[in-house]
Amino acid sequence: MPSQEEKSKITLTTIVCPRCKRRVSAEDKFCSACGMTPDSKTAVKIEQERVKADRIMDMLLKDPEVRSLLARKIYELYASSQHPPTS
Repeated sequence: MPSQEEKSKITLTTIVCPRCKRRVSAEDKFCSACGMTPDSKTAVKIEQERVKADRIMDMLLKDPEVRSLLARKIYELYASSQHPPTS
């Protein structure tokens, strides 16, 4: 059984994940159980990057050339999955 001093060290070097409530190392960027970032600064940065990526995707999908390419690729993937190549 850990001593009180050892328990204090554990408490100081771990934090509780806000999503799954598991203890994770204070140095970890993500919870190994659920993938959530326990650090609020990192969470804000990730959310900002996600918003930026969403805006870029929205702009790309408004481009008829990009939409045409995506439609063709989706069709090709669908067609190849319906008729797998024979060996």
